[in-house]
Amino acid sequence: MNEIPAGNGSEMAVNDSLLMTGRLSSIKAVEDVLNFMPDNPLRDPFAGLWMYMTNNFTKYQIATFGSFIVHEVCKIATVHWLRIMHWMGVSI
Repeated sequence: MNEIPAGNGSEMAVNDSLLMTGRLSSIKAVEDVLNFMPDNPLRDPFAGLWMYMTNNFTKYQIATFGSFIVHEVCKIATVHWLRIMHWMGVSI
């Protein structure tokens, strides 16, 4: 067998080259799949809204409003989950 002596750094070079080859082939495969997918129709409207938001509001205002939205969605989801459990007869 051809063994590489330990400590000369060539093992790392071999492993890195194999890892990079694997990564590049997987990236290429993803790009090939994406070429067959249609464009996202929501990208442009959301990009415009994002630019408007970042141009007209501070980061603090955006974070506060985003936190409020997440809190309200969680509250609504919890209420619906509790109703479903109640209808199923599960006591919580």
